[in-house]
Amino acid sequence: MTMKDADLASLALALAEAATPAAVGEAIAECTGSGTWLLATVDGETLTPLASAPEPPGPEVAYKAPDATGELADPEAVSPRLGELAGAAQGALHLHPLSSQFGEDALFVTDQALDPRALTLLGAAVERLQGLDTDPSLFRDRALSTISHDLRGPLNVIGFASSMLQSTVGDAEKELVAKVRRAARTMEGMIRDLLDLGELEAGRLEMRLADVPMKTILGHLRAHAEPLAENAGVTFAIENADGDAPVHADASRLAQALGLLVDGACKHAKKGSVTVRASVVEGVPTFDVEDTGTSLDAQTRGALFRPTSRGAEPHPRAKGLALTLARRLIEAHGGTLEAVESDGVCVRVQLATA
Repeated sequence: MTMKDADLASLALALAEAATPAAVGEAIAECTGSGTWLLATVDGETLTPLASAPEPPGPEVAYKAPDATGELADPEAVSPRLGELAGAAQGALHLHPLSSQFGEDALFVTDQALDPRALTLLGAAVERLQGLDTDPSLFRDRALSTISHDLRGPLNVIGFASSMLQSTVGDAEKELVAKVRRAARTMEGMIRDLLDLGELEAGRLEMRLADVPMKTILGHLRAHAEPLAENAGVTFAIENADGDAPVHADASRLAQALGLLVDGACKHAKKGSVTVRASVVEGVPTFDVEDTGTSLDAQTRGALFRPTSRGAEPHPRAKGLALTLARRLIEAHGGTLEAVESDGVCVRVQLATA
Protein backbone atom coordinates (compact mmCIF):
# COMPACT_ATOMS: atom_id res chain seq x y z
CA MET A 1 0.00 0.00 0.00
CA THR A 2 1.54 3.31 -1.12
CA MET A 3 0.53 6.32 0.96
CA LYS A 4 0.04 9.81 -0.42
CA ASP A 5 2.51 12.41 0.81
CA ALA A 6 -0.23 14.30 2.64
CA ASP A 7 -1.32 11.11 4.44
CA LEU A 8 2.28 10.34 5.35
CA ALA A 9 2.71 13.82 6.82
CA SER A 10 -0.51 13.38 8.83
CA LEU A 11 0.76 10.04 10.11
CA ALA A 12 4.07 11.56 11.19
CA LEU A 13 2.26 14.23 13.17
CA ALA A 14 -0.10 11.70 14.77
CA LEU A 15 2.75 9.39 15.76
CA ALA A 16 4.70 12.31 17.21
CA GLU A 17 1.83 12.92 19.64
CA ALA A 18 1.12 9.24 20.42
CA ALA A 19 1.84 8.57 24.10
CA THR A 20 0.88 4.85 24.28
CA PRO A 21 1.25 1.75 22.09
CA ALA A 22 -2.51 1.85 21.53
CA ALA A 23 -2.29 5.43 20.24
CA VAL A 24 0.52 4.39 17.88
CA GLY A 25 -1.52 1.52 16.47
CA GLU A 26 -4.63 3.66 16.15
CA ALA A 27 -2.68 6.32 14.26
CA ILE A 28 -1.52 3.73 11.73
CA ALA A 29 -5.02 2.25 11.49
CA GLU A 30 -6.65 5.62 10.88
CA CYS A 31 -4.20 6.64 8.15
CA THR A 32 -4.27 3.27 6.35
CA GLY A 33 -7.88 2.22 6.90
CA SER A 34 -6.85 -0.89 8.84
CA GLY A 35 -9.62 -2.41 10.93
CA THR A 36 -7.55 -5.24 12.41
CA TRP A 37 -4.04 -4.85 13.81
CA LEU A 38 -1.66 -6.01 16.52
CA LEU A 39 1.48 -4.34 17.86
CA ALA A 40 3.70 -6.73 19.83
CA THR A 41 7.21 -7.61 20.94
CA VAL A 42 8.76 -11.05 20.48
CA ASP A 43 11.22 -12.77 22.81
CA GLY A 44 12.26 -16.15 21.43
CA GLU A 45 9.06 -18.19 21.23
CA THR A 46 6.89 -15.77 23.18
CA LEU A 47 4.75 -13.01 21.70
CA THR A 48 3.73 -10.16 24.03
CA PRO A 49 0.90 -8.02 22.65
CA LEU A 50 1.23 -4.30 23.38
CA ALA A 51 -1.98 -3.13 21.73
CA SER A 52 -4.48 -4.45 19.22
CA ALA A 53 -7.85 -3.99 17.56
CA PRO A 54 -10.66 -4.89 17.50
CA GLU A 55 -9.99 -6.94 20.68
CA PRO A 56 -7.89 -6.02 23.74
CA PRO A 57 -4.23 -7.10 23.42
CA GLY A 58 -4.48 -10.14 25.73
CA PRO A 59 -1.72 -12.11 27.56
CA GLU A 60 1.58 -13.52 26.30
CA VAL A 61 1.19 -16.41 23.85
CA ALA A 62 3.38 -18.85 21.95
CA TYR A 63 5.10 -17.63 18.79
CA LYS A 64 6.92 -19.36 15.94
CA ALA A 65 8.69 -17.12 13.45
CA PRO A 66 7.34 -17.55 9.90
CA ASP A 67 9.59 -18.50 7.01
CA ALA A 68 8.83 -15.17 5.32
CA THR A 69 7.30 -11.86 6.27
CA GLY A 70 4.53 -10.08 4.41
CA GLU A 71 1.22 -11.85 3.84
CA LEU A 72 0.82 -14.78 6.24
CA ALA A 73 -0.34 -18.04 4.67
CA ASP A 74 -1.17 -19.64 8.05
CA PRO A 75 -1.44 -17.08 10.91
CA GLU A 76 -2.49 -19.80 13.39
CA ALA A 77 0.82 -21.61 12.84
CA VAL A 78 2.72 -18.47 13.77
CA SER A 79 0.74 -17.75 16.94
CA PRO A 80 -2.70 -18.54 18.37
CA ARG A 81 -3.19 -14.79 18.81
CA LEU A 82 -2.64 -14.22 15.11
CA GLY A 83 -5.14 -16.98 14.37
CA GLU A 84 -7.72 -15.06 16.38
CA LEU A 85 -6.76 -11.86 14.60
CA ALA A 86 -7.17 -13.53 11.19
CA GLY A 87 -10.68 -14.57 12.18
CA ALA A 88 -11.51 -11.00 13.09
CA ALA A 89 -10.02 -9.69 9.86
CA GLN A 90 -11.89 -12.21 7.70
CA GLY A 91 -9.06 -11.91 5.20
CA ALA A 92 -5.29 -11.85 4.80
CA LEU A 93 -2.93 -10.69 7.52
CA HIS A 94 0.39 -9.02 6.84
CA LEU A 95 3.32 -9.29 9.26
CA HIS A 96 5.75 -6.36 9.36
CA PRO A 97 8.88 -6.93 11.47
CA LEU A 98 10.37 -3.93 13.23
CA SER A 99 13.44 -5.69 14.63
CA SER A 100 15.89 -3.34 12.90
CA GLN A 101 14.59 -0.54 15.09
CA PHE A 102 14.69 -2.33 18.44
CA GLY A 103 16.88 -3.82 21.13
CA GLU A 104 14.37 -6.68 21.12
CA ASP A 105 12.33 -7.96 18.19
CA ALA A 106 8.98 -6.36 17.53
CA LEU A 107 6.30 -6.63 14.89
CA PHE A 108 3.17 -5.01 13.60
CA VAL A 109 0.46 -7.23 12.12
CA THR A 110 -2.41 -5.75 10.16
CA ASP A 111 -4.93 -6.47 7.43
CA GLN A 112 -3.06 -4.08 5.13
CA ALA A 113 0.34 -4.21 3.41
CA LEU A 114 2.04 -1.07 4.72
CA ASP A 115 4.10 1.54 2.90
CA PRO A 116 7.78 1.08 3.91
CA ARG A 117 7.96 4.78 4.81
CA ALA A 118 5.09 4.31 7.26
CA LEU A 119 6.96 1.40 8.81
CA THR A 120 10.02 3.61 9.35
CA LEU A 121 7.88 6.12 11.22
CA LEU A 122 6.11 3.35 13.13
CA GLY A 123 9.37 1.75 14.25
CA ALA A 124 10.78 5.06 15.49
CA ALA A 125 7.53 5.89 17.34
CA VAL A 126 7.39 2.57 19.22
CA GLU A 127 11.11 2.75 19.96
CA ARG A 128 10.55 6.18 21.47
CA LEU A 129 7.71 4.87 23.66
CA GLN A 130 9.79 1.94 24.89
CA GLY A 131 12.55 4.29 26.00
CA LEU A 132 15.13 2.66 23.73
CA ASP A 133 16.26 5.88 22.09
CA THR A 134 19.76 7.09 22.81
CA ASP A 135 18.80 10.36 21.14
CA PRO A 136 15.38 11.84 22.04
CA SER A 137 15.18 13.53 18.64
CA LEU A 138 15.35 10.19 16.77
CA PHE A 139 11.67 10.04 15.85
CA ARG A 140 11.58 13.65 14.69
CA ASP A 141 14.73 13.20 12.62
CA ARG A 142 13.36 10.11 10.88
CA ALA A 143 10.01 11.77 10.26
CA LEU A 144 11.60 14.93 8.86
CA SER A 145 14.00 12.95 6.69
CA THR A 146 11.24 10.76 5.30
CA ILE A 147 8.85 13.60 4.56
CA SER A 148 11.39 16.01 3.12
CA HIS A 149 12.92 13.33 0.87
CA ASP A 150 9.53 12.29 -0.50
CA LEU A 151 8.38 15.86 -1.09
CA ARG A 152 11.56 16.93 -2.85
CA GLY A 153 11.17 14.31 -5.59
CA PRO A 154 7.87 15.66 -6.98
CA LEU A 155 9.08 19.24 -6.49
CA ASN A 156 12.16 18.62 -8.60
CA VAL A 157 9.95 17.23 -11.37
CA ILE A 158 7.64 20.26 -11.17
CA GLY A 159 10.59 22.66 -11.24
CA PHE A 160 12.22 20.97 -14.23
CA ALA A 161 8.98 20.64 -16.19
CA SER A 162 7.97 24.26 -15.58
CA SER A 163 11.42 25.48 -16.65
CA MET A 164 11.04 23.59 -19.92
CA LEU A 165 7.52 24.91 -20.44
CA GLN A 166 8.57 28.51 -19.85
CA SER A 167 10.37 28.61 -23.21
CA THR A 168 7.71 26.76 -25.22
CA VAL A 169 4.33 28.23 -24.20
CA GLY A 170 2.73 31.40 -25.48
CA ASP A 171 2.59 34.72 -23.64
CA ALA A 172 -0.86 33.94 -22.20
CA GLU A 173 0.40 30.80 -20.49
CA LYS A 174 3.79 32.12 -19.31
CA GLU A 175 2.34 33.82 -16.23
CA LEU A 176 0.63 30.56 -15.22
CA VAL A 177 3.91 28.69 -15.58
CA ALA A 178 5.66 31.40 -13.58
CA LYS A 179 3.11 30.93 -10.78
CA VAL A 180 3.83 27.20 -10.74
CA ARG A 181 7.56 27.87 -10.48
CA ARG A 182 7.05 30.38 -7.65
CA ALA A 183 4.87 27.91 -5.78
CA ALA A 184 7.50 25.17 -6.19
CA ARG A 185 10.22 27.49 -4.86
CA THR A 186 8.00 28.39 -1.91
CA MET A 187 7.48 24.72 -1.12
CA GLU A 188 11.21 24.05 -1.37
CA GLY A 189 11.78 26.88 1.09
CA MET A 190 9.24 25.36 3.48
CA ILE A 191 11.09 22.03 3.35
CA ARG A 192 14.36 23.79 4.20
CA ASP A 193 12.60 25.57 7.07
CA LEU A 194 11.24 22.27 8.35
CA LEU A 195 14.71 20.73 8.34
CA ASP A 196 16.23 23.81 9.97
CA LEU A 197 13.64 23.60 12.76
CA GLY A 198 14.53 19.96 13.31
CA GLU A 199 18.24 20.85 13.53
CA LEU A 200 17.46 23.66 15.97
CA GLU A 201 15.34 21.39 18.17
CA ALA A 202 18.15 18.85 18.23
CA GLY A 203 20.78 21.52 18.99
CA ARG A 204 22.69 20.77 15.78
CA LEU A 205 22.14 23.93 13.73
CA GLU A 206 25.49 25.67 13.35
CA MET A 207 25.47 29.38 14.24
CA ARG A 208 28.41 31.50 13.02
CA LEU A 209 28.20 34.38 15.47
CA ALA A 210 30.26 37.51 14.83
CA ASP A 211 29.99 41.29 15.20
CA VAL A 212 28.45 42.49 11.93
CA PRO A 213 27.06 45.92 10.98
CA MET A 214 23.30 46.21 11.20
CA LYS A 215 23.20 47.30 7.54
CA THR A 216 24.79 43.96 6.50
CA ILE A 217 21.92 42.02 8.08
CA LEU A 218 19.40 44.33 6.46
CA GLY A 219 21.10 43.81 3.09
CA HIS A 220 20.60 40.05 3.43
CA LEU A 221 17.00 40.69 4.47
CA ARG A 222 16.22 43.01 1.56
CA ALA A 223 17.35 40.46 -1.03
CA HIS A 224 15.01 37.88 0.53
CA ALA A 225 12.05 40.11 1.42
CA GLU A 226 11.53 42.28 -1.65
CA PRO A 227 10.38 39.36 -3.88
CA LEU A 228 8.01 38.23 -1.11
CA ALA A 229 6.45 41.67 -0.90
CA GLU A 230 6.18 41.97 -4.67
CA ASN A 231 4.41 38.62 -4.95
CA ALA A 232 2.02 39.60 -2.15
CA GLY A 233 1.28 42.98 -3.71
CA VAL A 234 2.43 45.01 -0.71
CA THR A 235 4.86 47.90 -0.33
CA PHE A 236 8.08 47.01 1.47
CA ALA A 237 10.50 49.40 3.14
CA ILE A 238 13.49 49.26 5.49
CA GLU A 239 14.30 52.13 7.86
CA ASN A 240 17.73 51.94 9.44
CA ALA A 241 18.55 54.48 12.13
CA ASP A 242 21.87 52.92 13.17
CA GLY A 243 23.32 51.40 10.01
CA ASP A 244 26.87 50.81 11.21
CA ALA A 245 25.97 49.67 14.73
CA PRO A 246 27.45 46.22 15.43
CA VAL A 247 25.14 43.27 16.02
CA HIS A 248 26.49 40.01 17.49
CA ALA A 249 24.75 37.52 15.22
CA ASP A 250 24.91 35.01 12.44
CA ALA A 251 24.00 37.49 9.71
CA SER A 252 22.45 34.92 7.39
CA ARG A 253 20.40 33.18 10.11
CA LEU A 254 19.19 36.43 11.65
CA ALA A 255 18.14 37.67 8.21
CA GLN A 256 16.34 34.35 7.72
CA ALA A 257 14.38 34.87 10.96
CA LEU A 258 13.47 38.44 10.02
CA GLY A 259 12.52 37.25 6.53
CA LEU A 260 10.12 34.71 8.02
CA LEU A 261 8.48 37.51 10.02
CA VAL A 262 8.27 39.66 6.88
CA ASP A 263 6.74 36.75 4.97
CA GLY A 264 4.02 36.41 7.61
CA ALA A 265 3.48 40.17 7.67
CA CYS A 266 3.04 40.25 3.87
CA LYS A 267 0.29 37.65 4.11
CA HIS A 268 -1.68 39.73 6.61
CA ALA A 269 -0.95 43.28 5.41
CA LYS A 270 -4.12 43.43 3.28
CA LYS A 271 -2.31 44.75 0.20
CA GLY A 272 -0.92 47.58 2.34
CA SER A 273 2.66 47.87 3.51
CA VAL A 274 5.36 46.12 5.54
CA THR A 275 8.14 48.11 7.17
CA VAL A 276 11.25 46.89 8.96
CA ARG A 277 12.74 49.45 11.38
CA ALA A 278 16.22 48.81 12.74
CA SER A 279 17.72 50.75 15.64
CA VAL A 280 19.68 50.46 18.87
CA VAL A 281 17.44 51.03 21.89
CA GLU A 282 19.33 51.64 25.14
CA GLY A 283 22.26 49.65 23.75
CA VAL A 284 20.09 46.76 22.53
CA PRO A 285 19.90 45.98 18.76
CA THR A 286 16.19 46.12 17.89
CA PHE A 287 14.24 45.22 14.76
CA ASP A 288 10.54 46.05 14.38
CA VAL A 289 8.57 44.28 11.63
CA GLU A 290 5.31 46.20 11.20
CA ASP A 291 2.45 45.68 8.77
CA THR A 292 -0.90 47.33 8.06
CA GLY A 293 -3.03 44.34 9.03
CA THR A 294 -5.76 44.36 11.66
CA SER A 295 -4.33 45.42 15.02
CA LEU A 296 -4.24 43.00 17.95
CA ASP A 297 -5.55 43.60 21.46
CA ALA A 298 -3.21 43.32 24.45
CA GLN A 299 -4.31 39.77 25.35
CA THR A 300 -3.72 38.46 21.81
CA ARG A 301 -0.36 40.21 21.57
CA GLY A 302 0.74 38.62 24.84
CA ALA A 303 -0.29 35.13 23.74
CA LEU A 304 0.98 35.26 20.16
CA PHE A 305 4.32 33.58 20.84
CA ARG A 306 3.21 31.24 23.62
CA PRO A 307 2.51 27.55 22.83
CA THR A 308 -1.18 26.82 22.31
CA SER A 309 -2.80 24.34 24.69
CA ARG A 310 -4.05 21.08 23.20
CA GLY A 311 -7.40 21.52 21.47
CA ALA A 312 -7.21 25.32 21.43
CA GLU A 313 -7.32 27.15 18.11
CA PRO A 314 -4.23 29.34 17.59
CA HIS A 315 -4.53 32.86 16.26
CA PRO A 316 -4.22 32.95 12.43
CA ARG A 317 -0.95 34.85 12.84
CA ALA A 318 0.47 32.00 14.95
CA LYS A 319 -0.35 29.18 12.53
CA GLY A 320 2.25 27.49 10.38
CA LEU A 321 5.94 26.80 10.57
CA ALA A 322 7.37 30.26 9.90
CA LEU A 323 6.64 31.92 13.23
CA THR A 324 7.93 28.93 15.21
CA LEU A 325 11.19 28.80 13.25
CA ALA A 326 11.65 32.59 13.50
CA ARG A 327 11.20 32.43 17.28
CA ARG A 328 13.69 29.58 17.65
CA LEU A 329 16.28 31.33 15.47
CA ILE A 330 15.94 34.51 17.53
CA GLU A 331 16.23 32.53 20.77
CA ALA A 332 19.35 30.82 19.39
CA HIS A 333 20.85 34.32 19.23
CA GLY A 334 19.93 34.89 22.87
CA GLY A 335 17.20 37.28 21.75
CA THR A 336 13.48 37.76 22.31
CA LEU A 337 10.49 38.66 20.19
CA GLU A 338 7.12 40.05 21.16
CA ALA A 339 4.12 41.70 19.58
CA VAL A 340 3.95 45.36 20.63
CA GLU A 341 1.18 47.93 20.39
CA SER A 342 0.74 49.36 16.92
CA ASP A 343 -1.89 50.78 14.55
CA GLY A 344 -1.39 47.56 12.61
CA VAL A 345 0.69 44.62 13.86
CA CYS A 346 4.28 45.03 14.99
CA VAL A 347 6.65 42.25 16.03
CA ARG A 348 9.72 43.45 17.92
CA VAL A 349 12.98 41.51 17.91
CA GLN A 350 15.64 42.40 20.47
CA LEU A 351 19.03 40.71 20.53
CA ALA A 352 21.41 40.03 23.36
CA THR A 353 24.50 42.22 23.40
CA ALA A 354 27.91 40.54 23.11
